[in-house]
Amino acid sequence: MVRYAALLWDMDGTLVDSLPVIYEAFSEMLRQYGREPVSLEWMRERVGHPFGETMKLVGLGEEARAYYRQVYFSLGEKHKPFPGIVETLREVYGKIPMVIVSNKSREGMKKTLAPWNGEQWFDLCVCEDDVKNPKPHPEAFGVVQRFWQKQGKSLEPSDVLMVGDTAIDYAFAQAVGMDFAYASWGYGKVENPQFTLKEPSDLLVLAGLDERRPVCEGPELDLHGYAPQDVERVVRLYLQEASKKGYRQVRVIPGKGKGVRKKQVERVLFDHPLVLSFRESHPLWGGWGSYDVFLKGE
Repeated sequence: MVRYAALLWDMDGTLVDSLPVIYEAFSEMLRQYGREPVSLEWMRERVGHPFGETMKLVGLGEEARAYYRQVYFSLGEKHKPFPGIVETLREVYGKIPMVIVSNKSREGMKKTLAPWNGEQWFDLCVCEDDVKNPKPHPEAFGVVQRFWQKQGKSLEPSDVLMVGDTAIDYAFAQAVGMDFAYASWGYGKVENPQFTLKEPSDLLVLAGLDERRPVCEGPELDLHGYAPQDVERVVRLYLQEASKKGYRQVRVIPGKGKGVRKKQVERVLFDHPLVLSFRESHPLWGGWGSYDVFLKGE
C-alpha cells in the first residue's frame, strides 16, 4: 500500500553523482583566480549548501562565479545518476508524484539532469531561483504546496517523504514536518535519521511499493506516512492480517493531528466484521488519538 502522497528528492549527492564535475569546475575557477586549491573532501562537505556561501569561503564574487558556471556547464555531459536511481524512479513513476528540491540554480539543475533525461520522472523541480530562502528554510515546500493547489489538491507535510543525503536535507524535512530518509550512498553525514536507505531500491519498501511486504508486522499499525486515499484500505487489510496471525487486541494510530484521518479509521472500525469493540487509548498507554481495537476470536 502506498504510504506517501508525494516524494521529495534532493539532487546532488542523492540522485546524481555530481561531485566529480563540481570539483573539476571549482578547481579550475580557483586556479584561474589565483586561489589555493581545496581538497575533494572539502568540496564534498560543501555539496548541498547554497553556492553563494561556498564562494564567500574562498573569497570570490560574481565574476568568478560566472566563470565557474561557464566551466561547469561545459562539463555537463559527465553527470551520471547513482547506480539504482533510474530503476527506482521508474518503479515509483506514476504511483507517487515526485519533486526535486535543490539549492542549485535552474540552469545548473537542467545541466545536471539533461545527460540522463532525469527531469522526465518528476512532476516539479524547485531550485534556488524559486525561493528567497534556500533549504533548510521551509519556503520551498510552500512552492510544492501551491503547485498541488493549482491542481485542486492539498498536500500535508505529514503525507510527504523527503529523500536526501545531508544534514541540510534533514533540517529541511524537520522544519516542514515531513518524514526523512537518509540516502547513505551520497556525500553527507546525517546523525540519527528517521530512516536510512542503504541503496535506492530500499525506498520501494519504505514507500509501500513492495507488494511482498505484509501490512501487519505486529500488534500496532501507525498510519503516519500513509497517503490519505489509502488509509481505510490499509486499516481493513491490517485487521484481516492481524486476525489471521492470532492477535485479539491491536492498536491503530491515525497519525498526528489528523481529524479527517481519525474519522476514516473510526468508519472502518464501526463496520468491520472482525472488530468486537474499540476505544480511544488512554494517555498513559499510547495517548489520545490512537485506538485500542479488540478483535473477535475464530
